[in-house]
Amino acid sequence: VKHDVAGIIVSLQSTRMGSDSVLVESGEILKSKSLPLDLPVEMLVATEGLDTEAYPLADNATFSAFREELWHLQDFLAPDQDELDMLPGRDDMKLLKISRLAKLAAIILLTGVLAYAGLTITSKTRSEAWNFKAQKNQASAITLRTELKRYEHWNNLLQDRSKAWVSMELIARLTPPDGSVILKDVKHNVNQRREQKGNKIGFAKEWSVSGFSNEKGLEHLESLSTRDGVKSLFRDVAMATGNAAYIPDVNQRDVTVSLRQRPNPNYNTVTPKNPGDMYRRAFTMTISQKFSGQDEMAIAGANPSKLQR
Repeated sequence: VKHDVAGIIVSLQSTRMGSDSVLVESGEILKSKSLPLDLPVEMLVATEGLDTEAYPLADNATFSAFREELWHLQDFLAPDQDELDMLPGRDDMKLLKISRLAKLAAIILLTGVLAYAGLTITSKTRSEAWNFKAQKNQASAITLRTELKRYEHWNNLLQDRSKAWVSMELIARLTPPDGSVILKDVKHNVNQRREQKGNKIGFAKEWSVSGFSNEKGLEHLESLSTRDGVKSLFRDVAMATGNAAYIPDVNQRDVTVSLRQRPNPNYNTVTPKNPGDMYRRAFTMTISQKFSGQDEMAIAGANPSKLQR
């Protein structure tokens, strides 16, 4: 706030005759010395060279440091929040350090990936497949097809169609464990069928089982002598042995069964000559399983010698 001090100056000059009291414009003085306009006038002592003989105190440590260290240009106030936000803090320096480590790890990882990719490309370009030169493709294709046909032929012939131990599993499941049925004779035959589809030949398997049973055993055999009963028996054998030839639910694969039972002519519980003489009933069960020429189990009919190289 500016005050009118002209009257005060006149009063001073009249009371102090010969004094140097004058009215000065501080802004003009500060501007002439290239100093900030908001600098207090009292601070001009830091910019003026004073005669130490006239002003002994001008040479003391306080005024010397005031001038040499430019205290009048220093800001002794605490910085505000905007100034602090412009400078990095402790957390910022930690983040910078972590980012440097992450950058180093990324460089190492990228170098490893590039090295692995380079080795992979190098190994592939040096492989036989990469350096393969096509020549005589037709002859190679004919040879390959011949080998493939030969493999398919022998693979077909060696399929699990009628393994002995699987047939024994089927027979074992015909006889209950309580001894109500005993077997006398078992015959198993595999015959070629006249039906042929392309170069594959159908075939038929037959089991002829004869023996003796009591009334309870006869009920068990009759439960298996139906279409559903024999299919269930074959399905259980297929699941237990893993043999696909016994799966009944396949197109054009048929399973039939017949049971003939009669009184046992040698029935004698007093003086039996054979174990079967103690059973009242004798039976003969015939099971047939047919495979068409379209079945995956059908036998390849081509001459194997034609597939030799």
